[in-house]
This record gives sequence, structure tokens and C-alpha cells, in this order.
Amino acid sequence: MKKKVPKEEISNKIKNLFPEGYVITMSSESMNEIITLLMDSVEIHEIVEEEDVDNTWIDEAAVRDWLEIGKTQLYYWRQSKVIEYSQPGKKLIMYNKGSILRYLETKAIDPDGYDKDEGNTTWISNKAAKEILKIGTTQLFYWRKAKRIRYTQPGHKIIRYDKEYLLEFLKKNVK
Repeated sequence: MKKKVPKEEISNKIKNLFPEGYVITMSSESMNEIITLLMDSVEIHEIVEEEDVDNTWIDEAAVRDWLEIGKTQLYYWRQSKVIEYSQPGKKLIMYNKGSILRYLETKAIDPDGYDKDEGNTTWISNKAAKEILKIGTTQLFYWRKAKRIRYTQPGHKIIRYDKEYLLEFLKKNVK
């Protein structure tokens, strides 16, 4: 995508070249040459659209749906300053997705012998973890306590599991 230069910017550049009170007459070829020179001197920038997780801001409803938590937990995290947020309006609060992911990572409980790679972790809910592993709540609880799976527990009733680790765990333990 090329950057469009506003007409005002071009006309201002031309006005700076020629002070007020002067009249310029020229042939159409000369005019074409000037326009070509002007267009060549305008910088064209390519815009690369990458999702920068550290600068992604999401609203309260999206955070609550994503993490399956309530307003009270978000309020607690805001007050204890463990996540970044912004309040651009009276009832509008935006949360920095990167800061939430970093907070979940700091609360992660790693299984014995886990070698962490530097990548984005996809944290999933209890329900999704049970569907992937095809087990019940009790078995998931025992595996957590035995440190056989990687999870994070940022709140009393909030537990999220590392999706990639669960899939690797499943591959290693399928007989």
C-alpha cells in the first residue's frame, strides 16, 4: 500500500518555491517535468501490517470472553498493577494484550524438566484442555498437582493450560 500525499502538502511545497506576487507562465512540457520531479521527490512508504501483540488493545468484554473471568478479577488485576490498561472514557477500559500474556507467563507452573522456548504461548481454558486430552476434571487436577502439564493460575479459580505443551504431552504419552 502506497502512502498518499495530500494535495495541500504538494501545493505548500510549490508555494514555498515561489513567493507570493509572482506569476509563472510555462509550457505544458515544462509543467509535466515539474510535476514528474515533484512526484519523484515524494517518499512512498510501504505499510507492513503485522499483529504486534505487545501493542494490541482489547476491550473489557473481549478480555472477559478470552480468559473466561469476571469484572472483579479484572478490577483486582488493575488495582494491583499487574496488567496495563487505559481508560479513554468513563465506562470504557482497554487492556494491553501483551501485558496480560506476560502476566500469565509469570504465573505459569512448569512441569519438571520443562525447557521453555521463546515463543508466544496459547493459553486455553479447562474445558478446552479436557477436550484435547479427552480426560475429566479430576484427572486434569491430578496431572496439575503432579506437575505433568504446564499451566498458569493467575487467580484462585482461574486456570489456563499451555495448548502446545498439551499437544506435545499427548504425543509423548499416547500408546
